[in-house]
Amino acid sequence: MFMPHSASPDRPGLGSGARAILIIAVTALALPVVLVILSLIRGEQWIAGPAAGAGYAARTRAWFDARGLFPAEFDTHSSRSFSWTATGGAFVIPLLDRSQVYQLRLTVRGASRAPDRPSQELVLAVDGLAVERVALTGHPQTFVVDIPPARRSRTQIGFTLSHGFVPGGHDRRELGMIVDEVALSRPDGWIRVPGRAWLAGALAGAALGLAFALIGGSLAWMLAAGFTVAAGSAWLLNLDAAFLGDDYVWRLVRFDLGVATGALVCGAVGRMRKGSIDGSARLALTAVLVVLALRTAVFLHPSVMKGDGFFQVHRAQLVHAGQYFFTSLTPRPFFEFPYAPGLYVAAMPMWTSFPSETDRLILLRTMALVTDAVAAFALFLVIRRFWGPAPAVVAAAIFQLVPVGLHTMCTANLTNAFGQSLFAVAVLLACWCLGRIPYAAWGLGLALLLAAAFLSHFSTLSTGAPIVLALALGLWTRSESRRAAVWMAAALALALVLSYAIYYSHFHEVYAKTISRVLDSGGQQQARSMVAPLSVKAGRFILALRYEFYGLPLLAGGIVGVVVLGARRASDAWMRALAGWLAVVIAFFVLGLVSPVEMRAALSAQPVVAALFGFGTAALWSRGALGKIAALVLGGAVAGRGLLDWLGCLGQVVSG
Repeated sequence: MFMPHSASPDRPGLGSGARAILIIAVTALALPVVLVILSLIRGEQWIAGPAAGAGYAARTRAWFDARGLFPAEFDTHSSRSFSWTATGGAFVIPLLDRSQVYQLRLTVRGASRAPDRPSQELVLAVDGLAVERVALTGHPQTFVVDIPPARRSRTQIGFTLSHGFVPGGHDRRELGMIVDEVALSRPDGWIRVPGRAWLAGALAGAALGLAFALIGGSLAWMLAAGFTVAAGSAWLLNLDAAFLGDDYVWRLVRFDLGVATGALVCGAVGRMRKGSIDGSARLALTAVLVVLALRTAVFLHPSVMKGDGFFQVHRAQLVHAGQYFFTSLTPRPFFEFPYAPGLYVAAMPMWTSFPSETDRLILLRTMALVTDAVAAFALFLVIRRFWGPAPAVVAAAIFQLVPVGLHTMCTANLTNAFGQSLFAVAVLLACWCLGRIPYAAWGLGLALLLAAAFLSHFSTLSTGAPIVLALALGLWTRSESRRAAVWMAAALALALVLSYAIYYSHFHEVYAKTISRVLDSGGQQQARSMVAPLSVKAGRFILALRYEFYGLPLLAGGIVGVVVLGARRASDAWMRALAGWLAVVIAFFVLGLVSPVEMRAALSAQPVVAALFGFGTAALWSRGALGKIAALVLGGAVAGRGLLDWLGCLGQVVSG
């Protein structure tokens, strides 16, 4: 059986009231103060860009809400997005400080270029009062509208066109004009952060400070963690002047209050189970919470890439209407497979509380992010038990930064992310609980969690079942853990039966059709297909391994972990379990190279890669000054790569 590593001594739950007040005060003040500083640095620059983003990214603007605009389109010649309007609409700025004069700049094109269309008249109005009346020519025209001082914060810049036109055919929209750019500036100074946004930022910071204070631990670490999240949130509020929008800042407040509530519950549980939360657990909780708060703040932002997000929302809407059985298609040659709705079912109790499609995308994304964070802490628990606290803390911090996990969230393949995170929680908690609770309860809990994971994504079932079987075989190799191996195999069997009976038994025709397509060798010369030649697939795999799946720093730290573990812990049962897990993933990679069958095995390797990196960097840290430098470089490179990925999701591409 696994032999636990000795844990570090316990520390008190919550520090003195003065410590808690200090942490809350720092985070409450840091967010609005940093936000004001960043807005001052921007100065008098125009906040400019298209009215919305087109295509797969589908970004929206943070500082205004647009009415009367159709979904954005993409101009291949200028490589920019543009938006057609209806014959009337408005740009609404919810939180503009109207004590000063501002200017709104619009770059538009009329629809009157065609000879059979009469010229259009455009009327621009501020808060319902017409301020400009112009004729549109069909060529790009720029208008600057003054927004005068007022006693209100909500500002509406309306537009009305004398007439529009209907393109005809299947397009029955009545189109008005094209909006190429919308921009805002204050001529005599910087765009001020409104008081309501300032106060909401302080409330969000205070909620985070309360969460860190409840976790407890080193005052310096708690202050650093609180300031890091507050500063990151302030930067995001400054991005595209999101502090002028009413939605984003209150999304942050609601999430941070939820985090504080979760920390309060964890603190209560810790007090009831005295001694269960020690210093390393507090540090790991802090690291997980920092990354979770920053990730969630990124994915709550209007500028974040939507990807397949609205596809996920539409599927969830079908579940809400009572439809549960779906299929999906792979790239060429279009293999069909069941599309399990576990995430959607889990979201249903909260579904009606989120009225808009964007709100519902936020709900699904947040659920996937929180489940991923729970998996990170579960990884900490099991590694601390068998390898000690140092590698466990590093692995927990790195887990949410593994590139493939970030990319999955960014492209909004949320059912896959949710299913794999739930699978990791099931397996890791089972390893941590092994020997601590009766086998019957242990096996039943594992079976139910595995079934929930298998019912969340087909690839989780396809890769997860062999992984659990490999773990059971690893337990079987030692006589004292064979009983656990039998219970794990039984739990897997029960999870498979439940998954099949509940969902996968409805797709026999789909399986038959897919098997026939797999056996068909056609399309081998399709460079982008799943049946591409081996050389093409190998090149794609190496490129993805370096840039998309893990990245060189993460792989380097993992290789160090493999070498050190191989030398020190050849007989470690947890090491053999990880080896079996990794062997299954590698087998799926090879299967994808030599056959048309490709599973999303990279995401299932996330816990193993994080665990090996944690052990590798912890081993380097113990090797003197040079080892510490190497560990810091690797950890910093992985964190920096995660930051660049987040910026990419926000459309802030950093070259070089």
